[in-house]
This record gives sequence, C-alpha cells and structure tokens, in this order.
Amino acid sequence: MKMKEGYCAAGYNAQVAVDTQSHLIIAALIADSSIDSHQILPVVQAALENSVGVVEVVAADAGYDNNHQIDQLKQLYGVNAVVAVKDPHRLGKRFSQTRQRQRVRRLKIDRIKELATPEGRNLMHKRRTTVEAAFGIIKHVMKFREFLTRGRENVANEWNLISAAYNLKRLTGLRA
Repeated sequence: MKMKEGYCAAGYNAQVAVDTQSHLIIAALIADSSIDSHQILPVVQAALENSVGVVEVVAADAGYDNNHQIDQLKQLYGVNAVVAVKDPHRLGKRFSQTRQRQRVRRLKIDRIKELATPEGRNLMHKRRTTVEAAFGIIKHVMKFREFLTRGRENVANEWNLISAAYNLKRLTGLRA
C-alpha cells in the first residue's frame, strides 16, 4: 500500500459502515489502497447486502469525496450520500475552467449547500459520533492497533472478527 509520505508499506485500509441508531457495525471491509476516495461504493454495497437494502442515506468525511462514486450510489441504489467536500477553497473560478472542472465544481458546491442545511449538519454530527467512536473503541478500548495475520483474506477475516467483537461489546452495553 502506498503511504501519503510517498513510500510503500505492507498494510491494509480498514473500512466500516456503522448504523447511526444502534451504533453497530453493519459492514466491515479491507482495502489495499491507502486512499478512501474509491471505497464509498464497495462499503455501501456491503452495507446494503448485510442490512437487506434498508440503507437510505450515507454520511462520510472528505476522504470519500469522489463525485463518480457518489453519483453511482444515487443511480444504482437510490442511496443519498452526504459527503464532506475535500479542499472547498479550491472551488474558486481563478483556476482554468474546463467542462469537467465546471461540472465537478457545480457538484461540490451543491454538496456544500447540502452540508450547510440543518439536516446535513445533523448527519455529519452523527457520523462523527458513530464511525469515529467505533474506530476509537476498537483502537483504544479493545487495544487493536495492527493485524496479526498476513494475506488479504486472513486480514479480512481478522477485521470481521474484530468488528463482531465490537458489535458484541456494543450489544452487551445496550442490554445493560
């Protein structure tokens, strides 16, 4: 996996989809890429499979800012994706405006407007308190910092076990 510092390292990028009401992980995936922008579609597909298609709205941070995949979610599955915009300061018109750039700019401005609504702010707040909390609990409370197995299939199995352990921990907290 290529790291942001420019070097290559053996590793995987863990992805989860978390239900905002129960805070349970509904999908857990492993990616070879360190970049999240190409992961929103596979994560939502897995969430749709695991939740029998009841996913209506997805909230994601700016790392998932990919207009093509966001558009695909709407067209293929009818899922509305509320995704923070990466580099909103670069949307100015001082850069040369090709048709492609104009289209991307329009889509991003529409998403910024959607994020500015009370519903958009509420969704992003829920995202911060669900997904980030799940990763925080897995890393700090469960003390899971690195995968102990090697190979994509083994790492995916280990991530699924960690996600199941998180869900069991969460379920016991809900019952108490």
